[in-house]
Amino acid sequence: MLSNICRRTASLHKLQKLVKTKSIATRNISTPSSSPPSNPFKSKLLVWGAVAGGVGLVVWRYSTTSENSKKIEEAVCEETDDEDDKKVMKKTSSDEKVDRCKGNGDDYERRLQDAIAKSRDLLYRAKDEYGTPGIVAAISVDGKPLWSEGLGYSDVENRVPCTSSAVLRVASISKSFTMVLAGMLMEAGKLDIDKDVRDYVPSFPEKNWEGEKVKITTRQLLSHLSGIRHYSKDYIKKQSKSKDNEPEKKPGTTKEDDKKTTKGKDAKIGKNAENVLKSITIGSEIQVTKDETSDMTINKDYKKMTDGERKGDERFKEFYGDGNYSDVMRAIDIFKDDPLVHKPGSKFLYTTYGWSLISAVLEVTGGRPFLKQMADIFRDLDMMNTVPDENIPLIYNRAKGYSHNKCGRLVNTPHVNLSLKWAGGGYLSTVDDLIKFGNAMLYSYQYTNKHKENHLPPGYLKSETMTTIWKPVPNTNGAWDVDSKYAMGWAVVDLDQDHGQCRKARHLVSHTGGAVGFSSVLLIVPPKDEESSTRIVGNKNGNDNGKKVDSPPPKGVVVAIVTNLGATSLYKTAVKIADIFKDL
Repeated sequence: MLSNICRRTASLHKLQKLVKTKSIATRNISTPSSSPPSNPFKSKLLVWGAVAGGVGLVVWRYSTTSENSKKIEEAVCEETDDEDDKKVMKKTSSDEKVDRCKGNGDDYERRLQDAIAKSRDLLYRAKDEYGTPGIVAAISVDGKPLWSEGLGYSDVENRVPCTSSAVLRVASISKSFTMVLAGMLMEAGKLDIDKDVRDYVPSFPEKNWEGEKVKITTRQLLSHLSGIRHYSKDYIKKQSKSKDNEPEKKPGTTKEDDKKTTKGKDAKIGKNAENVLKSITIGSEIQVTKDETSDMTINKDYKKMTDGERKGDERFKEFYGDGNYSDVMRAIDIFKDDPLVHKPGSKFLYTTYGWSLISAVLEVTGGRPFLKQMADIFRDLDMMNTVPDENIPLIYNRAKGYSHNKCGRLVNTPHVNLSLKWAGGGYLSTVDDLIKFGNAMLYSYQYTNKHKENHLPPGYLKSETMTTIWKPVPNTNGAWDVDSKYAMGWAVVDLDQDHGQCRKARHLVSHTGGAVGFSSVLLIVPPKDEESSTRIVGNKNGNDNGKKVDSPPPKGVVVAIVTNLGATSLYKTAVKIADIFKDL
């Protein structure tokens, strides 16, 4: 049976021997002139003929580029039943045959270097646009790291170059880390995300909304639907002001009238409170939206002020807090007695403090300190450079954070202590560790029973758990992508297309981070369809009558970018880099 095979190198001597042996009639043969050419590798030989036992095509070409004069293109031929032909043509495995026929090898290396050059240019653009002292990125395709590189400096004062080994503050990507622990405890049956958090943390006070007791669940916390505030407490002043302006009770009003008035008032208070919080831009964590009263004072003030000025401002001091909290239970004291911004489950409000409460729940359900449980996860995932952002320990290759003063000059950021928000924004990492983390999540998401039957090791989390984690939650949004919904610890864009021949939303899973002196993004792009996760494998004889099987996960692109400058948007750059590599 005829089958297609590929051969990388064929010497002219062997080819001529094959022609002579099989009496192949030759035509259109290009040979070097009598005088030696300047580059002997530019000769090309085409041989057509009839081979005993079958008709075959032999193409031999030696070519060069300006960079490498010894690159050899492949020989493609049809195998015959003749034993002499089989001796001449080296057999390859089915997988090698597919790879080579796709144009891998030299052509793949050229396309890879081209993709890296384009991505490096995108990094330079982001660096130039925001004036970042340093920026570092890494990318993997189908679980294989293909590129990681840093530009600029991780320490400007000491002229330390920014490399892929730089350890930087990853801010809210910490929420995605924490979600792994929550998933593990869910799988173990220790955490019921629909139970009242007070069942796990009794010290957290009861909450009321419109005069009625309400419960907050872990599910709501994981998707920012709990009503717990973010960093600013300015909304409380508006609530108090609204209460002070409450009209006196009119004689003859009924209890039902009072109830309607109260509901309307509380709803207005809650809406005003929510709008105030939405107007605050801290790092890249909150989407800036103008409310109906155009109350953008806080946002305008934030942009005008330097880090030092913000730290001394009552409205921003918690974001720049330097107080030390010995454990996660003490960290929730900072907000636990404050009123809710809205009724739990009714609205989306991004809140890092909600994740501080999550860490308290996980500490109780896991039976061990939160940081120790997380350390075990990082060790399992081989993320050896991912650690809490503590100020006292020596952390080698730790980058310094920067901001710009009012004159646009680069300055150091003030000292902060992140012990109040380990779960929501308190970790350091490297881009290489972030890539490992993204691939571990993608592997878990794509793992199937067929992979189990093929004796592949299971994912770190069950596929069902990852499907739950990455399922977009209604009534939420991702501030960094208008097409996204927040899921649990991640923002997700689902495949969608509203109109034919128009923009089609792709499946994107991501989280960004904005912290004092640092900005980050982790982007995961699964394949477009199931066909991208399958491959054809032949039988042991290398024939094409193979079968379709699930290709080993992970399948998809993972991009990580971190810079040592606050308030820097990196998400679009990550998407563009993923686009460059996805069809490599």
